[in-house]
Amino acid sequence: MKIVTFTLTVFVVSVAATFSDWSQISPNKENQSDLVIRCTKNAVIQFFDVNSTILILLPVYGSFLSGSAASQLHGEILKTGNFTSFTMKTLAPYYSVEVPVNKPDYVIMFCETITEMDISVSAYLKSNFWTPNSKLLIVTQHQEHELDSFLQSSLKELWTISLKAAVIQSFDRRTNMTKFWSLLKQYPDDCVVPSFELKNLGICFDKVQWDTTNLIPYETILNMKGCKLRVGAVTYPPFVTKTKAGTLSGIEVELVSLVGELMNYSTQYRVMELGENYGEINYKQLRNSSGIVGFLVREQLDCMIGGLLPDVNRSNVINTSITYGQDAILGIVPKRVWRKTYVTLFVSIRKEIWLLFAGAICITVLAYLLFSMIGGSRARNHTPFRRIIELFFDIYNISIERSVVRMPRCNFLRFVLLLWLFHAVIWTTTVKSELTTILTVPFYQTQIKTTDELIRNDYKIGVPGSIFDWIDIGLKRVHSARMKEIFKRFEKCGTTAQCLGKVANTNGFSTLAREKSFVHLKDHYTDVSGYQVIGKLPKRIVIVPIEILFRKKFPVLKTFHHWVRRLIECGFLQKMETMCKYFSFKRHMYAQKRARNLETGLRLAPVQMQSFKVLVLAFILLNILCTLTLLAEKMWYRIQNR
Repeated sequence: MKIVTFTLTVFVVSVAATFSDWSQISPNKENQSDLVIRCTKNAVIQFFDVNSTILILLPVYGSFLSGSAASQLHGEILKTGNFTSFTMKTLAPYYSVEVPVNKPDYVIMFCETITEMDISVSAYLKSNFWTPNSKLLIVTQHQEHELDSFLQSSLKELWTISLKAAVIQSFDRRTNMTKFWSLLKQYPDDCVVPSFELKNLGICFDKVQWDTTNLIPYETILNMKGCKLRVGAVTYPPFVTKTKAGTLSGIEVELVSLVGELMNYSTQYRVMELGENYGEINYKQLRNSSGIVGFLVREQLDCMIGGLLPDVNRSNVINTSITYGQDAILGIVPKRVWRKTYVTLFVSIRKEIWLLFAGAICITVLAYLLFSMIGGSRARNHTPFRRIIELFFDIYNISIERSVVRMPRCNFLRFVLLLWLFHAVIWTTTVKSELTTILTVPFYQTQIKTTDELIRNDYKIGVPGSIFDWIDIGLKRVHSARMKEIFKRFEKCGTTAQCLGKVANTNGFSTLAREKSFVHLKDHYTDVSGYQVIGKLPKRIVIVPIEILFRKKFPVLKTFHHWVRRLIECGFLQKMETMCKYFSFKRHMYAQKRARNLETGLRLAPVQMQSFKVLVLAFILLNILCTLTLLAEKMWYRIQNR
């Protein structure tokens, strides 16, 4: 009888558990990836493995934890003895947390606001205790409609890096329940879809279930053993350099190699020498065409590095993106500062040379009238003011006789040049002129053009000054409405650059996300200091601070992007700066104290500014030397005549 009763009890409990709205999490490792569940707070404890390590991140203020379901959950986790747990009380972002033990298996964040959640998750991904295998739980008290927009936009970065995450929605005591939300929400059509799309992974999201039947684990994506990345390299020191032995070296080569080691793939290089006559692109016979685009097509390259700018034509990229099956993903390539400087110099001189010339003539005429007025009777020839002027003019062999200023032609030319010099220096330092802009060319700035709607309207686009921001917004297929939302985030300084405090302090950088730096979308083709816009970009764009061209069908593009960012955060950019002094990669270019109000889209370029100052200083010293030489000659002549 007892056996029958026990069997019926087990059967009833099983049926009730099957048809119940609540499902428990099995502690077995086979079901760990299934994070989309609905459960009571007691079932949350079963989510963790036995003997696992948990990191609990709490805000300093305790208003959120007091008297809430989150507080109960926190207490039950601490009372459970099946795993090791330690708690860190800190303000978000959490990058200031130094984990005293090994990397945790689980990280629990208690976030009160959406902003804190956004900053905390971004900082967690950049922290020293993040691992691809760790699982993240976020405890919040927001309602579904408030979390919906957050899951669609702010946590995409978490989606791209870790597939093992969940959000606990914590209600008040009257509800007394918790609810899991998946971060791997299927994106709408106007949002980012990387190369390995969610639908290709078999993920179906209906806010309740998550089908993980055909899910490719993150470790499989990372393991690229046996895969070969075909890289086309255009020699362009110091980014890509070909040694005498025929091997390649340089910054971009090293970056691709490091990522290859992390992702466990082999690299094949195809080299082109910069400066060769590649010829024009023949689109009817594209595979027989020359040039960088033809080289990309003929060699079936996945990636191109090196000197792309001198030979990449705007129309070639646009046409290739259509002809080559939308595989040409190049959207924006960097433009060298010194090239832009020279172009701007000539344009500026053409606009303002008449002002400088007119100013110099006016100064000369005023000087002539002044000295004509003080010349005259012998009675006034010995006044102190007259003697000072006479001494100054005597240095340049200028004589004042009967209200007429006379000087030799050679000295007159030097005198006019001296007037021009002082006039130009005063003009460029006191007046906001176009000539001053040649001294303030930034290295990293660009315009982004995606659709006709954006081109027709003159939107203000926030241009962050940090290299991390460009990588964060890169590799995205963006709709015009989504692009506007990204721009608004920049204007509100809500970028992930705010979460880079620890990395920035470690590497000696400080981000410029809070600076007001705006440029305007204007004509169809526009050169902006630091970058060159290549026509109307397709919906999928790539913004890479260094010259790397990808094929869109590169299978691990998103993972490659992640490891590039991780390498840069770990100090690769610092090494890049050391090797790229030729192109003025200066650390203080990113320093916030050197940042200016960039309403005109300009920023100080230290190398150009320093070169101009040296030129002006050398010219002034030359004039002083000539003046002292003439003065010494006059003094020696007078001593000899005595």
